[in-house]
Amino acid sequence: MSKCNVTHDVFLGGSCNPTTWRQDVAIPLLESLGITYYNPQVSEWSADLVTVEHNAKESACILFYVLDRRTRNVVGIVEAANFAGAHRNLVLVMDSYQEQEPIAGETISHTEFEELCSGLATLKDLVERQGIPVFGSIKTAINWTAELLNQKPKMFGTINALQKVNLSDSEKRQKLKEIFELLDKNGEGEINLADVYLAYHIVTKKKSAIDLHNIMKHNELEKEISSDCNKINFEQFCGMMKDLKQQNGTTERFVSCCNPGITSNQEHLHSSSFDIYIGGSCFDLEWKGTIADPILKKSGLKYVMAECDLLKNSRAAPKEADIMENSSVLLFIITSNTRGLETMALASFYIGRGKNVVLCIQELNDSCCISNEKFTQLAMNDYNRGRIYLKDLARRKGVPVLENISDAVQCAVDRCIALPHTSSR
Repeated sequence: MSKCNVTHDVFLGGSCNPTTWRQDVAIPLLESLGITYYNPQVSEWSADLVTVEHNAKESACILFYVLDRRTRNVVGIVEAANFAGAHRNLVLVMDSYQEQEPIAGETISHTEFEELCSGLATLKDLVERQGIPVFGSIKTAINWTAELLNQKPKMFGTINALQKVNLSDSEKRQKLKEIFELLDKNGEGEINLADVYLAYHIVTKKKSAIDLHNIMKHNELEKEISSDCNKINFEQFCGMMKDLKQQNGTTERFVSCCNPGITSNQEHLHSSSFDIYIGGSCFDLEWKGTIADPILKKSGLKYVMAECDLLKNSRAAPKEADIMENSSVLLFIITSNTRGLETMALASFYIGRGKNVVLCIQELNDSCCISNEKFTQLAMNDYNRGRIYLKDLARRKGVPVLENISDAVQCAVDRCIALPHTSSR
């Protein structure tokens, strides 16, 4: 438990039992830095803890999430995606799954392994699209957390002043010098590359760490900076900050998996927007043709469905993400015939983004089977817990949550028709 009874600097979310990363690594480091925290890990989880944890997350300054490969991370992926979409202060540590390695003591199938990898890859793409770095080390991420907590008040005014267009070149250089000196704590005349990103990220939250690599190539700094220290001087810092400021948009690091196809009028293929986007599992497709299509065609609305070829690394392909961003209503269907991890991540992210979302969520039961694979009780509990958290955050945001597919499709149609400027009007 934290040293603070009401509010906490950090909420320690992500993987729970059987992992011990909180007690073994994170908490000792946080306490040594004087950072307060809330630890949600309990020996036995129950649904009434959802509200308790929600309040702790709302009051925390930093949401620190570790996704350990020894658990399925269903809830962690759902929550982290939502926080990224909502522009919360998220610090994320991600551990890659290894094939044939047990999860919570259970041997998992190759299909589930691929779905878990896809869930992590989808989350990573969504998070980095928002300019949030993903770490591989808890210690490094704790240090980043401390920087965010300590440097933001000092740097905010200086960087804001730097962004004013009426500053002279000499004034801008002086502001950059102030920022550099704040980061150069030991007065060595050099700072780490991560600090360059920190300076920009604190205010804008729009840049991905991959931008640093591109800027280093542009400024031919890769040859100058040794791999063992990764430090730059003030002149190099000025050049990199200038390039970061001049870049527009965000870096897209998505691996294509799903090829969106139009299932109504083909002339809409190159349209810039759609009335309804329908997302769901690559493994559960029957409802699209038998239930969703008839209702959508009758509505006369422009709609697009995510048609998947193979399960690969990510469900957040650039083209698909662009279509979701430009659709009036997003309908995500998570049936009892799917694990639904990637779909839950996407739905959670766009709820955080404030998009017009409709959910159809069906819980798993003892009779559920995917690709002739029966669920263990532990696996069923994990995926259902993710559904519980997704439903909870959806209801808090006023997002409709239905269990029947046809009801959910009709709800999406009704919500779309109620909007101005839909294609059917």
